[in-house]
Amino acid sequence: MKSAASYALKAAYFAAILSLVVFLFWKSPVAFAISAAAFLCALIMEGLLYAFGFGLLAETKPVLVAAIVTFAFVGLLSFFLSSQSPLEFISSCSMLPAYSQGDAVLVLGGALDVPIVKLASPYSEDSSVEVHYRNETLVVQGSMYSYCSSHGSELCNRFIEAPLQFYEARGDITFQYDSCRRSDGTYSPCVASASVGGSIVSSRNGTVVVFPGAFAAAPVPRVAHRAMFGINDSLGNVYYFTKGDNNPAYDAQLGGQAVPASNVSGKVALKLPFLGMLSKNYNNDAANGGCGSHYVD
Repeated sequence: MKSAASYALKAAYFAAILSLVVFLFWKSPVAFAISAAAFLCALIMEGLLYAFGFGLLAETKPVLVAAIVTFAFVGLLSFFLSSQSPLEFISSCSMLPAYSQGDAVLVLGGALDVPIVKLASPYSEDSSVEVHYRNETLVVQGSMYSYCSSHGSELCNRFIEAPLQFYEARGDITFQYDSCRRSDGTYSPCVASASVGGSIVSSRNGTVVVFPGAFAAAPVPRVAHRAMFGINDSLGNVYYFTKGDNNPAYDAQLGGQAVPASNVSGKVALKLPFLGMLSKNYNNDAANGGCGSHYVD
């Protein structure tokens, strides 16, 4: 009986530790529930064995210590980083060259060092924008870049040839285009700056923040992009406008949305190269999302 109990305890502790590691890398709530249940079962078995006079099995002590250390590590990491999700993984090439597929990042909670502009009106998620080119005005959904990615027209040809002559207005926010050089020597239109409330924000600076993806299913994958600026509308709501370093425009221009402050998990404090290769979201396909090149200054 003692031998069978020993194997059962080891199995319970092993399941608890393994499930916790799975949760840490895959962010699956099911894995966390299994880990907690397995650890609870192990403690109950320890209590029953002690009550029946077997005491604490010597061979399970190292496993028990490992389980406690693992749980304590995750708890302390969350506590000291003030983040409910302290470890995240880069699964795309949208942040090249600063962050690559396979990188892991530590996420720090707390205030963000991001400029916030006060607006005199409520913010609307209406994705329609006014594109201005000389004396022409065109209303499109998302952005001029998104429009020309799926439409062909003489105006789009001009946009590709001379993007600096285009700007688009989305409520109180204006986006200015330019021709941006990529690491493979080619040039393509990209947003060079944004203007809000009379302040111009460069698209090369910003705090890298982590937030839920716009089209995510459970468990929710998260995105690590730069928060370039924030807005505080007349209703007191704060939204951050985010952009990937290797993306031609802001997320809100490419089918995403401005990120509510309550959705931000925190800011990236440290990069851990290659650790993210263990994540289920890792994809080393070089053709995925612009992995072959990136924008350069």
